[in-house]
Amino acid sequence: MLFSPIRARRGFTLIELLVVIAIIAILIGLLLPAVQKVREAAARMKCQNNLKQLGLAVHNFHDVMNGLPSTRYTTPVGTPNRGAAPVYDTISGFVYLLPYAEQANLKDSIYNNAAFVAGTGGAPWDSNFAPWTVVLSLFQCPSDAGTTASGTAPRNYHMNVGDRYDGSRGAFQAVPQGGATPEKHSAGLLAISDGTSNTLLFSERRRPTGANEIARLGLTASTVPGDCRALWNGTQYSAVVTHTPSSRYGDGRSLYGEILTVLPPNGPGCHSDSGWDGNRGFFTANSNHTGGVNACLADGSVRFVRDSVSVGDQTVNSSTVAGTSPYGVWGALGSRNGGEVVTLD
Repeated sequence: MLFSPIRARRGFTLIELLVVIAIIAILIGLLLPAVQKVREAAARMKCQNNLKQLGLAVHNFHDVMNGLPSTRYTTPVGTPNRGAAPVYDTISGFVYLLPYAEQANLKDSIYNNAAFVAGTGGAPWDSNFAPWTVVLSLFQCPSDAGTTASGTAPRNYHMNVGDRYDGSRGAFQAVPQGGATPEKHSAGLLAISDGTSNTLLFSERRRPTGANEIARLGLTASTVPGDCRALWNGTQYSAVVTHTPSSRYGDGRSLYGEILTVLPPNGPGCHSDSGWDGNRGFFTANSNHTGGVNACLADGSVRFVRDSVSVGDQTVNSSTVAGTSPYGVWGALGSRNGGEVVTLD
């Protein structure tokens, strides 16, 4: 009987194994950017949907109140310490939008809280006040992985207060809330004489991830945007404020809830006070989206505004702005009554 020889199985040689590993590494290298792009596209779409929902909430609010929310409010009428610290004029207008965004129970849990009603607790920076720690996905851009401040729930979306340093030319205003008078709201949509399709309601602002990076704020009391830009050297501010923008959804003070359409999206921002976080500044829209920021217009539509949008003459003092915005297309989007017609790419 003849037997055929048994052939020994041959394994991979070292060179073949290295070639296979190299091919796998190349495939992974090609695949990861594609996966990241898909994830960012999904996050950007979710962010846009959040803004669309906020725009709808504003219109529903307007239908009932015949005005837009103020950027901030006091404690309720008739409470013993209305107008007293710690909650005077600091409650965000976003809190007033809660019932129009299917979050009426959350607003009730704030305004029916005994300490809040008495004026003895519930300041927006109080992380022991349970309603301020409730994280709402509606207020979060999925692309933002920044830090929060002292345990309070964050919010990425900010109200447009225009292209003037005092925040008086945007869709929203900080309406003074008299101590004994009912809550007052911003002017209505009819006051947006530039047209609702030409005026910004909201844009986004990411939370900073480092002690001195562009999403922080430079420190300057100057109201000239070019002076703010000069504080940023490409890697850090020469003078920086340590406050954390977007870190308190219930706080209506400027750096926590407003944007100015003066400096370009994803550009530098500045604050006028290193100690008190209630002062004014250049609060610039920014995001982790590549190349720009999402924005909701007053007609409820959502657009992507590129970093390269025109910002006009950055040497003009923003405290004197009147009429047509000197800050290009971005400034025109911010003003509600500057007389501009805006065309976005």
